[in-house]
Amino acid sequence: MLVLSIGKKRELMMFLRMLVMTVWVVGIVTILPSCGTSPGYNYTISGTVNGMIGSGLVLQNNGGDDRAITANGAFTFNTALNNGTAYSVTVKTQPTNPSQTCAVLNGSGSMNGSPVSNVVVSCVMNSNPVTVDTLGKYAYVSTINTSAIASYTIGASGALTGITGVTAGTRPNPVTIISIGDPATQYAYVSNMGNETTLGTISVYTIQSDGVLSPGTTVDVGRYPSAVTVDPAGKFAYVANMGSNSISAFKINQTTGALTDGTTANTENAPTSVTIDPLGKFAYAANMGSNSISVYTIDSTTGALSLSTVTPSVAAGTTPVSVTIYADSAKVAKFAYVANMGSGSISVYTIDSTTGALTPGAAVAAGTSPMSVTIDTTGQFAYASNMRSSNISVYTIDSTTGALTAGTAAPTGTTSPNPVKIISIGTPATQYAYVSSVVNSTTPGIIFVYLINSDGSLTNIQMEQPFLTGISLSTVTIDPIGPFAYVTNTSNGVVQAYQIGADGHLIAVP
Repeated sequence: MLVLSIGKKRELMMFLRMLVMTVWVVGIVTILPSCGTSPGYNYTISGTVNGMIGSGLVLQNNGGDDRAITANGAFTFNTALNNGTAYSVTVKTQPTNPSQTCAVLNGSGSMNGSPVSNVVVSCVMNSNPVTVDTLGKYAYVSTINTSAIASYTIGASGALTGITGVTAGTRPNPVTIISIGDPATQYAYVSNMGNETTLGTISVYTIQSDGVLSPGTTVDVGRYPSAVTVDPAGKFAYVANMGSNSISAFKINQTTGALTDGTTANTENAPTSVTIDPLGKFAYAANMGSNSISVYTIDSTTGALSLSTVTPSVAAGTTPVSVTIYADSAKVAKFAYVANMGSGSISVYTIDSTTGALTPGAAVAAGTSPMSVTIDTTGQFAYASNMRSSNISVYTIDSTTGALTAGTAAPTGTTSPNPVKIISIGTPATQYAYVSSVVNSTTPGIIFVYLINSDGSLTNIQMEQPFLTGISLSTVTIDPIGPFAYVTNTSNGVVQAYQIGADGHLIAVP
């Protein structure tokens, strides 16, 4: 047995005390960074991406630290930041094939004692189709890259002849046209998305007797506005501001077409569109970032939106992008259908005709990345184009409950189809559906023409390749007065015109 002297015992006790203190200090140093309060501690920046279909999205933080995004879902920047350091997440490169615009929400601030994980990046399609005026005399196409509007007269054969165009704002959305008064005057509205550092705007134009657009007074809206939606009576105009979580509402001057008395209504995260019921009583916004639908009543005098007191918000599927309303013959809204791009489903709701409130029904499966729901002219069938599963979902509508019963989907090969457009021809009427599509980065796009059968199923009767080069086809625009059809190749800035034959086929106009 080892026996220590009193001096040795004192030395040993002092050593043990120093050892304990050392371990305690090291432990504190180790613990402090994990608590996130130590000076110089680094924190990560992360978030989620919604709605991306194209490829090539690149995000940046503070003008650097590039982060390439290959799919929807969670992302984290590689470089962590010290506590107190400012951060600013922006889009360096927007997706292409197909072209999209992505907006950043919750993208700036300062590190404050914990990682940042609430950055949301929401993406919508850049698809600027042709817009035909209410008389079928003129056509307009807004061009994103040149921030302009190309204008045309429509000939007897459907051919387009260019006339003087006008300048729009930065990254303009599709043109919206209304007709006011007797004799009627037509007005055109174009919302401009702007960019990471600027607010959006709405350009206002009067359509002159020769079809040329005469600019009016531009109004400001929020960040990354959607295309302009006008109520059925032509009294009010709305845009959803994806980057500001809001809807801008304006009165339309019934003498000049000017937008006045602007108001703002809050939404949930990343609203992508505004839909108005046929009687102009209710409005609905699809919130891509919060997987929900905001519900509003419309003030019949001012056009201002008020959140529903019954259902201010209802849950949808993942990444809802559009709301489609089913109405009866008296234009009373009965059902709403929401395309959920992220969950590959269609949400179904019953609409209360008095309050506009939504009551959820049974959602139905669609393909991958449905973009919209189109209802046929008889109100019996619904169709959803699925951008990533290369097909069109077909449904029968229960006119009593609004329930959707799936039929046989129509394949589109290896293409990514745009929303379905439908026309009814002849007496008795026969319906035809037109779907433009993107194939890949090297193959020209295709327009599919379908006969709508009595059971709602689709029979492919034509596959048209309008361009030898370029792949970014817009949604087909149908001018029922012609009847003519137009599709824009957004890759090279060319519009192809077609006559629609009595059998629904497309006949190219030279």
